[in-house]
Amino acid sequence: MRTRRLTWLLAATLLAGCGTGRDAANPPPDSLLRKVFAGVPLIPDAAVSDVTGEDDAAQALLRVIRAPDSVATWYRRELLARRWTIVSDVRGGDGAITLHATDPDRRPIWLIISPDPPGPGTLVTVVGAVSAAAPDSAGR
Repeated sequence: MRTRRLTWLLAATLLAGCGTGRDAANPPPDSLLRKVFAGVPLIPDAAVSDVTGEDDAAQALLRVIRAPDSVATWYRRELLARRWTIVSDVRGGDGAITLHATDPDRRPIWLIISPDPPGPGTLVTVVGAVSAAAPDSAGR
C-alpha cells in the first residue's frame, strides 16, 4: 500500500519537474502535489500523462489498459480500504463514471473514468484539493 502511494507521488513529482504543470516555466510545486495526492491510490500500470495545479488543487491524467468498469471497481475497493468515503458514484450518459470521495479529514478527490477513444483502455482524470470541500447548500 505504501509503495503505491510513493509511486503516485514520485510520478506526479517527476512530471511536474518536466514542465507538465500550468506551463513549462511554472509547474505546480512538489509540495502542492504531495498535499493534493497524498493517500490517493494509483491503479497499477497507469501511465501519468499530465499533471497541472494551482494554489490549492491539482489534476492528473492517467491512462491504463483496463476497461472503465474494471478501473472504477478497483478505485471503489481501494478507496474504501483506505477509509475514504465515496460521496457520489455516477455514470454519465456518455458512459463515463465519476467518483467523488473524501479522505478521513474530508479532503476531496474526483475521479472521472472514461473510455480512451484512441485505444483499448481507460482515461482517469484525478482532481484533488488541499483542504476539505465547502459544505453544499444543504449544509453537507
